[in-house]
Amino acid sequence: MNQTLQTLLNATRVTGLEASANGRVVATVQQLDADGTGWQSQIVELPKGSTHPRTLTRHEKGASSPVLDARGRLFYMASNPEGAKAGSCIWHLPQASASPLLLGSRPGGFRSLQVSKSTLFAQAGMHSQASTEAEHAEYSRSRSTMHVSGILHSVFPSRYWASDLGPATDVILVAELPENIEAAASEHEKNARLKKAAEAASKDAVSKDTAGEDSEADSKGNDTSENNDAAEGADSLLSWRVVRMPKGRLLSWKAAPDASFILAAIEVNVADLITGTQLWRIDVATGEKTMLTDVDTVPGHHLSLVDISPDSAKVVLNCTRDWTPQQSLSSSSHIMDIATGERTELWPDLDHWVAPMWVTNSKLATTSDDSGSGSVWFGSVTDAAPQRIAGGPGTGEVFTGLARVGTADRSASGDEAPALITLRNGIAVAPHPVRIELPSEAAHAVAVEELANPADATDQPGRTENITATAEDGTEIRAWLRLPESDGPHPLVVFAHGGPWGSWNAFTYRWNPAPFVAAGFAVLLPDPAISTGYGQAMIDRGQQQLGGTPYTDIMALTDATIERSDIDETKQAFAGGSYGGFMANWVAGHTGDRFKAIVTHASLWNTTSMGRSTDNASWDRAMREQGAEYSPHLFAEKITAPMLVIHGDKDYRVPIGQGLELWHALHVHASTPRAADGSLPHRYLYFPDEGHWIESRGNAEVWYRTFIGFLQEHVLGEEAEKPLSLG
Repeated sequence: MNQTLQTLLNATRVTGLEASANGRVVATVQQLDADGTGWQSQIVELPKGSTHPRTLTRHEKGASSPVLDARGRLFYMASNPEGAKAGSCIWHLPQASASPLLLGSRPGGFRSLQVSKSTLFAQAGMHSQASTEAEHAEYSRSRSTMHVSGILHSVFPSRYWASDLGPATDVILVAELPENIEAAASEHEKNARLKKAAEAASKDAVSKDTAGEDSEADSKGNDTSENNDAAEGADSLLSWRVVRMPKGRLLSWKAAPDASFILAAIEVNVADLITGTQLWRIDVATGEKTMLTDVDTVPGHHLSLVDISPDSAKVVLNCTRDWTPQQSLSSSSHIMDIATGERTELWPDLDHWVAPMWVTNSKLATTSDDSGSGSVWFGSVTDAAPQRIAGGPGTGEVFTGLARVGTADRSASGDEAPALITLRNGIAVAPHPVRIELPSEAAHAVAVEELANPADATDQPGRTENITATAEDGTEIRAWLRLPESDGPHPLVVFAHGGPWGSWNAFTYRWNPAPFVAAGFAVLLPDPAISTGYGQAMIDRGQQQLGGTPYTDIMALTDATIERSDIDETKQAFAGGSYGGFMANWVAGHTGDRFKAIVTHASLWNTTSMGRSTDNASWDRAMREQGAEYSPHLFAEKITAPMLVIHGDKDYRVPIGQGLELWHALHVHASTPRAADGSLPHRYLYFPDEGHWIESRGNAEVWYRTFIGFLQEHVLGEEAEKPLSLG
């Protein structure tokens, strides 16, 4: 188990792909940092026709967010060791050079990048009372100097996922890129040297005139150098223009391929919905804002931006119907004409949740969960449904991170025809990049080509099998089962997935079955009601009864699994995170001592207090009526199994109060037998600096070791050793 865990946690991982019209492909990889205690990202190139990735960036603190223009020029974000207070800076790496060029630096840094034609767009936070970048630098420095941390909010939410929102507001900074960036950088550096020399000469002259006298600044003990927050970013290679967003919280944005406008999805507070989404068009040249859709035009729905067509005329939107006591969450894709606002549903006969990407001005591609696997789809705007071109039910393949390589209009540019690049993975196969050729009009078969893989292979002991069962309502349901290689019988741990909309179909570094299989456990990965990839009917079966059909589905799949001769039905455990943690808590209050141990991570315990403290405004209303029947805290007195509670203090999606309430209930209300000395077998693994997910390398190892140790102690009856790093 130790070797498997080390291999998993130390593996270099590929986390994203970017491509250009001229065929260049780069990947973002995550790898251990220099001291081996955390992860950092770097950017590598996947050369066409080569099996060897080429490392492009070597920044001490990592590099991220790569974007490529049509010519294949690379731009990305990384910190600047000479101006650490500036946050993430923007860099350009010439293709024939190993030395990156610093393009932009500012207090607070940049948050994301896009490039269209010869225009660079950067999302950034600006001091809410500043009107220029100079004022932003000045006001930010004042806040820092005064050690002010307070944030005054006027809208909901005040925090999101694991981050505090504010006090800066989001703007888009726009800069025209020089035709020859290297030459412009050389000229800029030359001018900077001349300016510095002139300033030094001026200071020397002043010094001679005031010899023997202290200057006013020096006599007050002030720093007279220009190395301060306000000066950072003042001398930039690029000339930035500020494009302000409409009032509200910027959810997502897209720069048009012709660089003439930006589309922005803005969250606003409205009536009993609390939050709703508006879609805006912002003219880049004038800053003029035009609302394309208001909250009232799509009542009970939220619109999200997906992609703008290559001709900048149309946009793909996802329309998500809110989860309420009267309806289930659902999602459909629409194409909207940006000029007229006319909207039509895309692929109405496709019963999967997708986020389509334009390949040409008339055809799109997307990925989806698909019956415990995944699929890649390709179709025209006029099709009732697209065709599946890769993956599919039973393949065990999943595809994520879709991007287009090549140009949408080969005839106009002379570049290669468009193809797709994506990350292919599976339950026991780590993500790796592949290229998918698109079908021609005459042929529907496509080629899937392995690209140079920058990721490390991971040790995945054991084998994978498919489990099926019939639910109480007659629905056929399924799960993956990961098993040790030996004959068994093996102890079983059941993993409930989070979401609640999700599927156990992909490789994961957080809840990876491999260390458990290496420790001798079989791992069941069920897809119950509310799982994605099985059509809307699967969502509808369980959306209004969080502890109902999803619970009985999981139990049916568990019952089918323990009938196998290679599973020891006397040694079962249950575990889950987020909604899976809700299910673990629900199971704890409804199965007595059937499960010898229950592990609950970042879990919902009291649905009423959860709905009123989470960063997701819709969940209070969605769960309000269900709470009277399906809140796990109502069944605290029926808990007898030992529980390991895991929670991070920076978890804003399922706030730490949920873990604290549960920990209190286990001591005050649960019926778990006490030892002779009065102690209880429950444990609470608390992470003061982690959020909904465990991010740091050391904490991730502690998570796995504590989790597996708890199972070994209570399921196998073995003495578990507490990780030394826990103190």
